[in-house]
Amino acid sequence: MSNQLLSKIVLPILFLFSVNAQALSLRIYDVQNKEDISMDDFLVESAESKTIIMGEFHGDGPIQAGQAEIMDRIVAEQAMEGRFDLGWEFLNFPDLEKNTENYNAFVSGKLARKDLMPRLFPNSGNMEYYETYLPLFDVLKRRSGALISLNAPRSMKTIVRKEGIEALDSDNVPPLFDLGGANYYNRFKAAMGGHVPEDQLEGYFLAQCYTDDVMSWQLNIQQRNELQFVVVGAFHSDFYDGMVSRLDPYHGETSKLVIKFLNESKLSEEDKTEFLEGSDTYGDYADFIVLVKE
Repeated sequence: MSNQLLSKIVLPILFLFSVNAQALSLRIYDVQNKEDISMDDFLVESAESKTIIMGEFHGDGPIQAGQAEIMDRIVAEQAMEGRFDLGWEFLNFPDLEKNTENYNAFVSGKLARKDLMPRLFPNSGNMEYYETYLPLFDVLKRRSGALISLNAPRSMKTIVRKEGIEALDSDNVPPLFDLGGANYYNRFKAAMGGHVPEDQLEGYFLAQCYTDDVMSWQLNIQQRNELQFVVVGAFHSDFYDGMVSRLDPYHGETSKLVIKFLNESKLSEEDKTEFLEGSDTYGDYADFIVLVKE
């Protein structure tokens, strides 16, 4: 792919911040106008957006720190303290009561910061992976936001994959469920990269689409505030597909903003160009690309 776009960028506009005494920088790229913009300009551009989808690579500390900074700045700019939600892909909706109880204990000070993730994920053997998300919870606590448990547990997805969505209890089926389109399926098939037998691919795709619908559905029925942030894996938000494509059926035509977060330190120049320029086949990845650099 051509490097023409990168050659046109003379000097990235960087916003510096720190997390746990580690200095990080944010570079914000406006995809439509094909230019880097300042944080102040980004806040102006995002002022009307009420559903902000933050697509990510999971468990990457600089990315989650960048997401926390963006959420913090938007909430402050819009004066929405105490009036915003955070929906997180890692939390399952059947555990809503328990998750909310643990989050409230963290907010009240009854649960220490270091104990939050072990309480939310007691069976995990890799707590460092989840602890990368603590900056988001720090902002959520400080700005008095509400937590939404977005996802369905793996057990439900396994039933969907093996037996079909009709095998689920009706209470666990999104009422407007629809299968993703051809482009989404083609991307999914390419991403699986031969890891799944061909005769099982349809089942895995059905479970993927079920996940998208569940998250959009739960974001709607658990909504407590007008302003909502969503943290999901980028495949669910890239090219405005996946979960993003399922928001309107459940929410109506809301003012959405899709942001793709990248750890610039891990990108080759070729990868960076691909993300900034978009795909010849699928179009732009998002409205804004945020590159976080250590």
